[in-house]
Amino acid sequence: MSEIRVDTISEKTSASGVTIDGLTIKDGNIIGDVALAGTTPTFTIGDAGAEDASLIFDGNAQDFYIALDDSADDLVIGTGSTVGSNVKMVIENGGNVGINDIAPDTLLHVNQGGEPPAEGMLILEANSASRQLRIQPPTNADNGFIDFRGGNLTFQDDGTEVARFQGTTGFGIGITNVANKLDIATDSANHIRLRSATTEAKGLSLLYDNTNDRSEIRSDQQGVNQKDLMVYALNQNFGRNASDINFKIDDTGNVIVKGTNADLTFASSGNNINFARNSDNYVSAQGGTSSNLILHGQQRVVVQTASTERFRVTSAGIHIGGTGSANALDDYEEGTFTPTLTTSGNTDYSSVGYALQQGIYTKIGNRVNCSLRIQVNSFTQGSPSGNIRLAGLPFTSMNFMDQAGTIGFVSKLNYNISSFGTLGIGGTVPSNSTQFALTRTRNDNSADGLPATALSQNSFDIVVNVSYSV
Repeated sequence: MSEIRVDTISEKTSASGVTIDGLTIKDGNIIGDVALAGTTPTFTIGDAGAEDASLIFDGNAQDFYIALDDSADDLVIGTGSTVGSNVKMVIENGGNVGINDIAPDTLLHVNQGGEPPAEGMLILEANSASRQLRIQPPTNADNGFIDFRGGNLTFQDDGTEVARFQGTTGFGIGITNVANKLDIATDSANHIRLRSATTEAKGLSLLYDNTNDRSEIRSDQQGVNQKDLMVYALNQNFGRNASDINFKIDDTGNVIVKGTNADLTFASSGNNINFARNSDNYVSAQGGTSSNLILHGQQRVVVQTASTERFRVTSAGIHIGGTGSANALDDYEEGTFTPTLTTSGNTDYSSVGYALQQGIYTKIGNRVNCSLRIQVNSFTQGSPSGNIRLAGLPFTSMNFMDQAGTIGFVSKLNYNISSFGTLGIGGTVPSNSTQFALTRTRNDNSADGLPATALSQNSFDIVVNVSYSV
C-alpha cells in the first residue's frame, strides 16, 4: 500500500500537469475518473460560510446546474450556470418540492402551463405488462385512493370501490360492470338526487324501487314534502317507446291519448269516466254508474242511462226517448216583443196613443208562451171595421187551427154594442197569424169576434196570456 501526501502541487512542475495514479491535475481541472471509496464516503462542496455553492454540468449545447440558493436556502436545479436563474426544480428547506414552480405550496407542486393536447399535460405513465398507477394513503382504512389499471380508473373509499371509468364504455357510480355512458346503482332506500348547494334538502330525485319493480321521479324535500315538478318541452310524449306513445301534449296545447280499453279515463273516489274510441268509429264517455254519452261517427249524440237510450241529437233534431220523432226539444228561445192595437177589417182606428207596450215570450220547441200588456192614454175610434186584434206576436202560428188564449182584463169595454149583449170575453190566435183576436160570448149563446167598436173610451188597459204552437 502506498500513500502520497502533498500540501501544494504547482502546475509548473510539468507542462502536462501532475499525474498521480492515473489522475491528472492541470490548470485547475481534474482529468480522469474520480471515485470516492470507502463505506461512508463524503464529498463536501463549500464550507459553513458558503454562498450559492453549485455543481455545474458544462454541456456542448446546454448547461445545467445543481446549486444551493443561499437567498432562500433551497436546493435548485436549473439550466445555464447562474444560480437562481432558469430554475426547473426546487427542494425547499421545509421539504416541499416544486417542478416548474419555485414556491411550491405542497409536498409536490407541479406547474404545467398551456392547454392540452400540445401543452398543459402532466403524464404519469405505467408501462409494464401489469401496469398500475395508484394514488393512495398509507392504508386502505385511511379514506380513499385513485387506482388506474387495465384501462380502468377507479375511485375507492376505505378499500371499497365507489366509482369508476370503465375503459371507453362509460362512468359508473356504485357499480363495477358499467354498460352505459353513465350507470348509477343505488338500493331501494336511496335516491339519486340533483340539488342546489343553497337548498341541500330539496331537489329532483330519481329512484328505481326494486321492491315494487318501478321507477320514480320526485321533486321533493328528501322524500318528506313533495314540491312542484315543472316540465318544459316543445312536445311532451309519454309511452313505452318512440313507436308506442300513449299520451302526448303538443306545442299548441292539444292532449292526445290512446289506449286499448279506454282512450282517456278520469277517476275520483272510485267513480270513473272513460272516453273510448270504439270499433264502429264513435267515442263513448261512460260513468261509474254505467251512464253513457256517445258521440257517434254517424253524426249523432246519444245519451244513455243504465244502457238505455234516453235521447239523441241528429242532423234532423232532438229525439226524446231514443229513436223517436225529432224536433221535440231542439229549440229554446227567450225574448221580448212590442204589441200593437189593430182591427181585422179594412179600416183601422183613427189614432192610438200608447202609454205602455210590453211583451215577453219563451219558445220551447214548437210551443210559444207569451204575456203582453197595452195601455192607451189617448184614443180616437174613427170608423173601424172588423174585430179587435192585438198584433206583433213573435212567431207565426201553425196553419192548422185557431188556438185559445187567456184575457187578464180589458178595462172600459162597451159590452152593449149590438142587439146581443156580451156576457164574457176571450181570445184566440188564428191559424197562420201573428195576431191575438179578442172574442166574446153573447147572451143568445152565440160567440164571435169582439167588434172593433167595443173600444170607445179615451184610455184603456189590456192584459193577455197566450200559449200557441208554431
